[in-house]
Amino acid sequence: MGQSGRSRHQKRARAQAHLRNLEAYAAQPHSFVFARGRAGRSVQQLSLDLRRVMEPLTASRLQKLMRLPGGPTLTFRIDKYTLVRDVVSSLRRHRMHEQQFAHPPLLVLNSFGPHGMHVKLMATMFQNLFPSINVHKVNLNTIKRCLLISYKPESQELDFRHYSIKVVPVGASRGMKKLLQEKFPNMSRLQDISELLATGAGLSESEAEPDGEHNITELPQAVAGRGNMRAQQSAVRLTEIGPRMTLQLIKIQEGIGAGNVLFHSFVHKTEEELQAILVAKEEKLQLKAQRQDQQAQNVQRKREQREAHKKKSLAGMKRARAEADGDSDAEDPGAPPEAEGANQREEEEDEAEYFRQAVGEEPDEGASRCPANFSAAADRILSGFQEGFLWPILVVTFLVALAGNSLALYRFYTREQRPWHPAVIFSAQLAVSDLLYALTLPPLAAYYYPPKHWRYGEAACRLERFLFTCNLLGSIIFITCISLNRYLGVVHPFFTHSQLRPKHAWAVSAVGWALAVLLAAPTLSFSHLKRPPQEGHCTTARPEACIKCLGTADDNWIEAYRAYSLVLVALGGGLPLLLSLVAYGALGRAVWRSHSMTAANKLQVMVLVSSGVAVYASSYMPYYVTRVLNVYAQLRWKALCPGFASVPQAEKALDLRTYVAHQVARGLVPLAICIHPLLYMAVAPSLGCCQPCLGCRQGQTPENTECSGQVLPLNVTAASKASGPQSPELSP
Repeated sequence: MGQSGRSRHQKRARAQAHLRNLEAYAAQPHSFVFARGRAGRSVQQLSLDLRRVMEPLTASRLQKLMRLPGGPTLTFRIDKYTLVRDVVSSLRRHRMHEQQFAHPPLLVLNSFGPHGMHVKLMATMFQNLFPSINVHKVNLNTIKRCLLISYKPESQELDFRHYSIKVVPVGASRGMKKLLQEKFPNMSRLQDISELLATGAGLSESEAEPDGEHNITELPQAVAGRGNMRAQQSAVRLTEIGPRMTLQLIKIQEGIGAGNVLFHSFVHKTEEELQAILVAKEEKLQLKAQRQDQQAQNVQRKREQREAHKKKSLAGMKRARAEADGDSDAEDPGAPPEAEGANQREEEEDEAEYFRQAVGEEPDEGASRCPANFSAAADRILSGFQEGFLWPILVVTFLVALAGNSLALYRFYTREQRPWHPAVIFSAQLAVSDLLYALTLPPLAAYYYPPKHWRYGEAACRLERFLFTCNLLGSIIFITCISLNRYLGVVHPFFTHSQLRPKHAWAVSAVGWALAVLLAAPTLSFSHLKRPPQEGHCTTARPEACIKCLGTADDNWIEAYRAYSLVLVALGGGLPLLLSLVAYGALGRAVWRSHSMTAANKLQVMVLVSSGVAVYASSYMPYYVTRVLNVYAQLRWKALCPGFASVPQAEKALDLRTYVAHQVARGLVPLAICIHPLLYMAVAPSLGCCQPCLGCRQGQTPENTECSGQVLPLNVTAASKASGPQSPELSP
């Protein structure tokens, strides 16, 4: 118990001491030195030397200022300066070490007498740059430096000098001290022993002569130093360590570089002139405040008028749309549809023009650009194809892809030897990506099921579109990795076996996932919900009351979305296809030139390679290309929409061929992930049950090392380490 109590007391005492140190540190003045504007190399070095002088209570590595202190500002002109390196190089033996800068220097002000208020302000400013000294508590051994600032009243200049302080013994000579210490002095240069014992003879650099009785002061503390003895005289030696400057005060201002000029060395004004300047400045400030108040009132008044005009204009446009969508035939049952569309367009154009004149900007939501009945008719036609064609394909694809990729992952996990070789690693990553992609299909199928309606909210809509795009890009990336891995294994087998390791494949997989997430991230901002203008129950008869989850951007961000679609075409479709074509082309060339394979084996390999490229080129690339074409088709239709005279004309202007092609491509992309498990059979021995034993002799199995090397030339990296090389062209 006693030990525990002492421990708590020690912790409390240590915490209190730490708090006192922090308070003392915060109470001391702090400074910073920096070069403002474009400065030369010497001026920058001078600022660094001044930081050195102000240590330790200064910002030694200052980069930015977040908050400026208060004024006043004293502006000096540097007439002459000498850097630290120049001062040190001029000395025969300089004395400067890091321990000298552990404590602030001793400030000595000379000739700062009653020469005016500006001189007094200068003295106060210099004193406030350094912590004050308590003569009753100061430790003389901590004073290692001295900063001397001398004022010259006749020239109004300041001499800035920086010295190191060293305490050396005086009185007895060095030879006498050696005799007293029973040591043998060196008398080779002396004529008589009296020269050795004489006071002041043979003084070294560490000794000093007494300067008279009037300069002797008794210190209350013993000062440490080499050769110093208690109750003996010692002298203070100053060694200049730089920098050295000659300064002249230019002006004093209130605040930081702004405000009233309190003093100026070259411009002098009478009291009447100063009063006139103050009066004019006060009037200027009052006029400025009045103008600011008037401007604030005008801005508030205009803002209120704009909001009122905006509300009125939007109300008129909504009323026009409601009349167009409602029972408009009740007023004139015999009016033709063309006249109805023309009248509606004229009303909306009038409302939009009033909105532009009143508000000064285009109406919101593009209400004046395309009538609501035209957009609704186009949505019914386009959504009908998705409701009748797309959702059954998504359901079937989900079931097949879930079963195939789950089985592949299970076989990888249970039957593949550890560590996995790169081909199995990339295949496993492709299976994971396809499996995650398949899990995003049920919400889309439920969304496209008639009536087309999103029931899961804004966040789920954005997340669904993001995961759909991310996993699709992941599948493309890992298919490309498999192609490049096959190319390296067949064309460069020795490099593959000697340099490539599983850790490299894991690193490439991590980079591939990161790239997929990065490319799919803009989908989170572009995707949004399109809510119906009128509340109601969503049914097949009332599709206008359904909520749409759109993967494209709205009209305000359509240009950015078009650029994003082009980036996906280049990076998500074109570049992977180009890499796969180059890799498979080189691989097919190496296989075709091989002398260790039969013609049947070569044909099988070429068919497998061609099928892989065909699957990629027939699914992923058409999806991205038709996606961009569909975006351009939508932009063209929206640009022509205000000029349509009737609903049939608006429906006829739709580019249905591009839209249908894009929807077909959207159906082919999910089917591709059902074919991917067939690609695993060429790289994974664990799926050997599905591999034909091409070219094997009667009675041999695919597990035979000789047969496996001939059957699966694309699986050179998957062969066991015990199997020897068969052909330098096909296997390492």
